[in-house]
Amino acid sequence: MLYTRSLLYGHAERSMEVAAKMKTHRGAAKRFRVTRKGKVLRNSGWKRHLLEKKSSARKRRISGTKVVQGNDRERVLRMLGKR
Repeated sequence: MLYTRSLLYGHAERSMEVAAKMKTHRGAAKRFRVTRKGKVLRNSGWKRHLLEKKSSARKRRISGTKVVQGNDRERVLRMLGKR
């Protein structure tokens, strides 16, 4: 969407078109990281609560970071302003 500068800044004499800036999705910025090679990393789920009944092996398996796969990767990169 293009706005005129006069609408943005209240100048009646200038009416140059200014493109809207792309904004980073702040929720996505807190949850995802992009490596130097372009991989998107995320934290695993299912490890915030109710940990007593989960086995140690299961907790180890869900710990750490995972790589975002497929179409989700493109969606996350768009939210982060990388595409």
